[in-house]
Amino acid sequence: MDDIIEKALISLEVAESNLNNRYYPDSINRSYYAVFHAAKALLIKKGIITKTHSGTISAFGLEYIKKEALIKKMTFLLILKMIKKCWS
Repeated sequence: MDDIIEKALISLEVAESNLNNRYYPDSINRSYYAVFHAAKALLIKKGIITKTHSGTISAFGLEYIKKEALIKKMTFLLILKMIKKCWS
């Protein structure tokens, strides 16, 4: 699981660097992978192994988004923050 968390952190660093250098499409791509790897790590912590992107997204939605209202709000706020940062 540590390697997946490391992938998430590296993707996040690269996304921020790309954003600062105005490489917006690349920043969005790396941001997606940062969130994807973080979601995958959270699922693994719960013993849920996924093999595809769609499987990870679906399982994350079922385990975190639908079950926990706080996570919904945090996800929404994170998305808003990322959008604002891209356009400022």
